[in-house]
Amino acid sequence: MFNLHEIENKINDVDTLQIFTTDLNGRPVTLQVHAGDLEAFFKKGVGFDGSSVPGYGTVDDSDKLLIPLPETFRNVGFSQEKLGFLIGKIDEEYGERSPLDPRALLEKVVKQGEDEFGLLFLTAPEHEFFLLTKDEFSKDIHTDNAGYFHADPRDKGEAVRKEIVAVLKDAAFSLKKCITRSPHLNTKSTSVRSIHSRQQIEPFFFPTSQNE
Repeated sequence: MFNLHEIENKINDVDTLQIFTTDLNGRPVTLQVHAGDLEAFFKKGVGFDGSSVPGYGTVDDSDKLLIPLPETFRNVGFSQEKLGFLIGKIDEEYGERSPLDPRALLEKVVKQGEDEFGLLFLTAPEHEFFLLTKDEFSKDIHTDNAGYFHADPRDKGEAVRKEIVAVLKDAAFSLKKCITRSPHLNTKSTSVRSIHSRQQIEPFFFPTSQNE
């Protein structure tokens, strides 16, 4: 059970509050919200048009609820703002869990593995991405000119990687290692539910950190 007063203090400390989920293809979907009455906020969530997200519902069955999960709250500090991050589950308008909620589908498969086969599903994703810049001819080029493990002044992405790692650390996300040359960020092994939450925010702030 979460402490309402404690999370209220955390939410009051952020500039923007957003609830994240994914579409059925795993692409992040988010709503910027104002919490208001926190007890009602976490119990009833916020309404949204499910037909605007492919697979969530038809125009005739579009009223959905995005219910924030308080245990997923993170304060992600960028230089220009503090972002309050929450994962949301999707309910139908009458209050039942939506069968098309990607998190519900994941939880169903994980529970089946545990109940039928005694399996505990752990995972540790590796994020690999590229930092690009433009030359005077407007061609995208790599900022990293060093080797795979090299410490080299030509590696201009080092500052960006350090910023990403710092933001992750401050938001209580754990990393195992960071490798140069088309940067790799390796996360620590944990439950698939925890990774599902973390995977939704990390792709969001990689480009944000680079822009800063």
